Amino acid sequence: MRDLLIGVDLGTTHLKLGIFDTDGELHAVSVRSTEPDHLPGGHVVVRPEEWWASFRDAMRECVGRVDAAAIRAIGISSQAQTFFLLDAEGACAGEAISWLDNSGDADGLAGEVPLQDCYTHTGLPHPLPALASAKLRNLQSGTWDGARKIVFGDGFIIYRLTGRCAVSRNLAAMSGLYSMKDGAWWAPALKAARVPARVLPDPVEPGQPVAMLRAELCETCGIPIVPVVAGANDQTAAAVGLGLVSPGSAMLGMGTAFVAFQVIDGDAPAPSTLPFRGPYLNGLHWQLAYSDNAGGTMNWARRTLAGGCSWDDFYSQAVQTAGRHDGLHFDPDLTDLESFRLQGQQPELRQQMLRAVVEGAACTARRLLDELGVEGAVRAAGGASRNDAWMQMLADATGRPIERLDQPHAGIWGTALMAGRGAGIFPDVLAAAGRTRRAGHIIQPRSHLRGFYDLIYRNHMICRKSML
Repeated sequence: MRDLLIGVDLGTTHLKLGIFDTDGELHAVSVRSTEPDHLPGGHVVVRPEEWWASFRDAMRECVGRVDAAAIRAIGISSQAQTFFLLDAEGACAGEAISWLDNSGDADGLAGEVPLQDCYTHTGLPHPLPALASAKLRNLQSGTWDGARKIVFGDGFIIYRLTGRCAVSRNLAAMSGLYSMKDGAWWAPALKAARVPARVLPDPVEPGQPVAMLRAELCETCGIPIVPVVAGANDQTAAAVGLGLVSPGSAMLGMGTAFVAFQVIDGDAPAPSTLPFRGPYLNGLHWQLAYSDNAGGTMNWARRTLAGGCSWDDFYSQAVQTAGRHDGLHFDPDLTDLESFRLQGQQPELRQQMLRAVVEGAACTARRLLDELGVEGAVRAAGGASRNDAWMQMLADATGRPIERLDQPHAGIWGTALMAGRGAGIFPDVLAAAGRTRRAGHIIQPRSHLRGFYDLIYRNHMICRKSML
């Protein structure tokens, strides 16, 4: 009987759960919707009970396909920033505030947090409205009289499974409240966010067992009592699953957001762009640059400009005119989508507009990789990486080989690897990730298109500068 490990990734729009053996072979996978609600005023919330229902249903579906007695641990990873409150009885006190919500008081934080120390401690160049710390600052002063704990995304599932409030240090470091330098919650940030230390969950290491599964949940989950193990933020989990084990290795995650992610030495000097930084595994760190909207605007174009066609049809339509220049530019982060949509009412422009959207996303990917100084091949993660035409365009536009590994579920596999560490199966998560890494296909940039895409990129950056 082969040991089995469960990896859970609580993402922005979906919860994904997979069961793997220790060689990375997937035995069962389930995906459930966790779409947030977009409310007036730019507020974005999630119902935690829907998270639990999605987890429970995905668990039952997957466990029914395997020998449940062989399961050794459950690992939990999640989106960063999203949080909610537990009341004094341990029940959810309202809805979770999504990381997509940009209503936080970043200006207020900036006025109180010592900015000269901010990057050193938090890995953030400056406070942002999306940070948990900025949104916690908005809560009423009496909030903490009736709330017992702040719980982040991973911590919600962990709490339900174990009764303990915890958060992966890797996730805590993205909240704006945690000091990488001190390895603890950072007092100046807590003061600025108006959060008492007592309501914060316990930080634990990725791959550390938090507690054992509560006995009364064994029937609900359909598995024996096993350790529940801290994972990481979804980007780190995918990086581990793709075998990023040494400094310099990089990936491009393509979901709702595009994220360029690179493993670095813990003491590596920061480039002038001051990318986000945080703790990785084995004393290494990560740095990343991101676009909130690159993937989201491609989905918008697929639904709005391409009539809701399949993703393969969308890429086929959008990429077939690549290599032409008609002066149309699109920046996923800065373009007014409504104005762009109105232009798209002209049928003769739609093809060019679809191409402009994907070229804009490709140029955004190049900009993010340039900001980190990434050299050499980049591993691709996310559903978009499965389309050959888009991957070729991405290689051409970024001027870098794009490596697509034979691991379409990198995030939950990386989380399962951390679960294996918590179960005592893998002494070293990164060593196991390197050993089990599955070779894939490398898409090389085409040299005869280098000049064309250099021109497209220069024009993209000029337009971006004029729009900022």
